[in-house]
Amino acid sequence: MSDVTRRPGEVLEEIFDGDSSLYRLLLETSMDPVAIFDEQVTFVFVTPGYEQLVGRSAEELIGTNGLDLVHPDDVEPLRVVRTGLLASGSGKTEGVRLRRPDGSYVEVVSVGRIFVGRDGQQFIVTFIHDLTPRQLVEQELRASEERYRGLVEGIEAIVWEADAQSFDFTFVSPRAVDVLGFPVEDWYEPGFWLARLHPEDRERTYAACLDSVQRAVDHELLYRMLNSAGEAVW
Repeated sequence: MSDVTRRPGEVLEEIFDGDSSLYRLLLETSMDPVAIFDEQVTFVFVTPGYEQLVGRSAEELIGTNGLDLVHPDDVEPLRVVRTGLLASGSGKTEGVRLRRPDGSYVEVVSVGRIFVGRDGQQFIVTFIHDLTPRQLVEQELRASEERYRGLVEGIEAIVWEADAQSFDFTFVSPRAVDVLGFPVEDWYEPGFWLARLHPEDRERTYAACLDSVQRAVDHELLYRMLNSAGEAVW
């Protein structure tokens, strides 16, 4: 059983022969939250960053079991990681959810290291990274992509994106089906555009496109393509 009356940081003094000032400075100025547990996953030290992450003070956390903050679905996988960590000396967990006082969860990735104190006791030092900012960015990117795709797909003309050298397509708007009759997936085949250029326009058009791309200038071209029926379309 851990002594819940121990003040925050007291364990560092025990580990480092009474002088933990340098280590406290290093830990507390770390950009990522840091927490130290004993072998039973009981909190023995947390940095201000960790307090802010979970919305609880060091006084509230020291002496309590760290698994009490973990989402129920993540507890057992975390126990497995703890066993491996104690055996190997290091380990990593991703996607662990920690509960905040309002009942919400913050998802984190943590890297753990075993540190042996001067009395031989093992401590689990965890360096934690909050995944929330990355998730927010990913959500915004998905939303932005959906807005962009909605805009592009609503335009009457064909909108496409292609490799700057081979001109193989990486995106084609659905309007392509109406104009040329080929399913959109056919456009992604290597060499599709070059093969569908009218034979009389192929060399001139390809050379003009390649030149414009190499010079990084906007350009307008008038040329013919062959639709699915083999007819020329300007």
